[in-house]
Amino acid sequence: MALFRDTITGTSRAKKLDNLPELMNFADCLEKATIETIEDGVMTGDLYLLSTLENKKKVNTVDFLKAVDERLKKFLG
Repeated sequence: MALFRDTITGTSRAKKLDNLPELMNFADCLEKATIETIEDGVMTGDLYLLSTLENKKKVNTVDFLKAVDERLKKFLG
């Protein structure tokens, strides 16, 4: 999860520096999709151990990324 967070942070910094609307939109949507996935209770083991959500599901990294991708597609339209 930390590496994924760092990727989002790096993309967010690049969008501000480069002023690219498409990159800005993608970074915003990726962040929203990731947060929504976690808030929906789908998370990797590291977050699963820390989470106080009642309805949570521990998944491996590939399944987490698939869940984020499903939501990302929704946000990107």
